[in-house]
Amino acid sequence: MTLTWDDGHTGLVARTDRGAYGPAPIPSIMDKYYDLVMRRPHARELWRGDEKEEVGEYFNYADVIASDEKVREFLAHFMKYGIVLMNGIPDDKPTLDIINLEMEAGPMRSTIYDEPDIVSYRHDPNNIAYSEEALQAHTDLTYYMQNPPIFVFRCHGNTCQGGESFYADTMAAMAIVREERPDYFEILAKVPVFSRYGPPGTNRYMVSYGTVVEKCGEELVGVRDQMWSLDDYEMEKRLTVEERKAWWEAYSFYRTKIDPPSNRLVRKLVKGEMAIIDNKRVLHGRNSFTATPGDVRIFDTSYADWSHFGRRLLDPSVHSDPPAFLELEEHRGY
Repeated sequence: MTLTWDDGHTGLVARTDRGAYGPAPIPSIMDKYYDLVMRRPHARELWRGDEKEEVGEYFNYADVIASDEKVREFLAHFMKYGIVLMNGIPDDKPTLDIINLEMEAGPMRSTIYDEPDIVSYRHDPNNIAYSEEALQAHTDLTYYMQNPPIFVFRCHGNTCQGGESFYADTMAAMAIVREERPDYFEILAKVPVFSRYGPPGTNRYMVSYGTVVEKCGEELVGVRDQMWSLDDYEMEKRLTVEERKAWWEAYSFYRTKIDPPSNRLVRKLVKGEMAIIDNKRVLHGRNSFTATPGDVRIFDTSYADWSHFGRRLLDPSVHSDPPAFLELEEHRGY
C-alpha cells in the first residue's frame, strides 16, 4: 500500500505483520507461526491417546540442530501438540546446552530445584517422583504463582521394569467438559485453588493460588492441575462448603475425561531420549516400576519459558524479512 504525505513524498506501508511489498502479501515466518506462539486455540491440534501417530513421533537430535529450519519444525510441533520427543542425544551433551546454545531457545527458567534437577530412583516417602510408586497425571510446580510453562524431561538411563511415562492433552479433555457440562467448566475457571509446598526438613513454604482453567477472554489458554500440593486448610478457610462441593464435582468430572488410559500417549523413555512438555496443556505421569539390583532410572528435569521458545520460532535473524515500514528511495526527510 502506498501513502502520500502532505509534503508530497510517498511511502510504502507493509501488508503483513513483518513487512511485505509488491502487488500481494508475501507470507512470512510471523504469518506462519504467530498464532502458535500466541497459544491461539485454532492453531493447536487436539489429541487423545495414540489416535494421531504424528503426536508421538521422535525427532533425531543431530537432525534438529543441523539447521534453523529443523529447529523451527521441532518447536512448531511442540506448540501445535503440546509435546515433542527427541532421541539420539549424546549422553555427555548437557540438556541446558541443547536448549540454550544449540537450539538458541533459552535462557532456561530457574526454580528452587537444581538446574537441571537429577531425578534418580530412591525410596522416598516424602516425594514419590523419586520412588517406584505410580505418579498421577499432573502439571508441575502449581505452587508457583507463575508456574513454568515448559517442562523438559531427559533420560540418562532406564532399565527398571515398568515405569512408562504417559501424557494426556487437557485441551482435548476440557473441550469435552465445556461441551457436556459448561457449568463445570465455568466453575473450574472461576473458583480459586490454593497450593502449598514445603520441602521436607524445612519450615519454608511456597504458596500460590489460581484456577484449574486459565482463560484469556473466552479462550482456554492453560490448565493448572496437581492434587498433592492442594492446600486443604486454605481451601476450607477461604471457600464456602457449597463452593468446595461444586468445585470437587466439577474437578472430578473433568478427571473422568483425562484419566482413562485410552487418553494417554505412553512412552518409556530410554537413554538419549527427551520429552519437552507444555506444562499448561499436557499432563504427565508415570506407571509404577520395579527395580532389581543393578537397575538404574536416571532423568534430569528442567524448565523453560514459552516466550523464549516463541522468540526462537519467530527469530528474524535467521529469516530475513523487510522492515514493517519502508520509505521510497527518493524520500530523504530523516
